[in-house]
Amino acid sequence: MAIRFHDSPHFSTPLVVWALEEIGVTYERIPRAKDDAELTLDDGDVKFVEATAILLHLGETYGVRRGLFPEHGTPECGQALSWIVWAQSEGFPPVLQHMRNGADAAARAEWERVVSVVDRWLATRPYLAGQSFTFADLAVAMLMSIATQRAGLRLDAADNVKPWLARCVARPALRRIVVHA
Repeated sequence: MAIRFHDSPHFSTPLVVWALEEIGVTYERIPRAKDDAELTLDDGDVKFVEATAILLHLGETYGVRRGLFPEHGTPECGQALSWIVWAQSEGFPPVLQHMRNGADAAARAEWERVVSVVDRWLATRPYLAGQSFTFADLAVAMLMSIATQRAGLRLDAADNVKPWLARCVARPALRRIVVHA
């Protein structure tokens, strides 16, 4: 049985579709009406709600053997899990605050702090959870893309983030969903 993804007009839809494209599994994408914003994924008899849970499931179930998610119990797995949760809990709040409140100085300052955390981490490594792209990069790259493209936030002092983000968004899986969007 193929994976069934019930999308929504939500920021998290591209994150899940990008992950599905990266792992290369067969899936059915089922659009939802605007008034039904629940994002769900059915994988056989198991149902997931919420993008982070979906991303973690896809990473652990399909991504490990494809090199997109570190093996459980490794230092890289701890880093990947931390960055994926960090993107949602620390990264998105200032983006959403800025989008709701317009030119919000507090949100902009918090965004600059968020970017500096990622920039410092990338100063000593090519990717967030090791030497190659993982779902941790996917989650944080999607955050950075939404922040810059939809919220109008900037990456001014992000000398390490900019080339990393360029590598992430140049991936063929993301290019496929952008072409088909």
